Amino acid sequence: MVAAQLAIVSSAHAELAGNPESPINYARFGLGVALCLLVLIGLVVLRRFRPGMAGKPPQRRLQLVESLALGPRQRLHLLECDGQRFLLLAGMGGSAQLLPLDGKNQGAANELG
Repeated sequence: MVAAQLAIVSSAHAELAGNPESPINYARFGLGVALCLLVLIGLVVLRRFRPGMAGKPPQRRLQLVESLALGPRQRLHLLECDGQRFLLLAGMGGSAQLLPLDGKNQGAANELG
């Protein structure tokens, strides 16, 4: 009984494999998978290396120069914007103080440290 079933299955498989219009056409399946992978790789490359994104990144006007923890909930940040420097004291509860550093204020800032 089992041998008869195996013979039927193997003959059906042989007929399907020999028929180019069979639902199991491995060459067509492999070509489809390869094409999908090629499109996927092309999209990844296109996203990573866009023509407009090549070159230097745009210059930002605001930069964090340095940061110092004064305590568990207080930080002192040195910021630079358009060539000017600022001290930002950020504290607990969202409180913040901003002090511009120019020729007049730098002496006072040096006295603090």
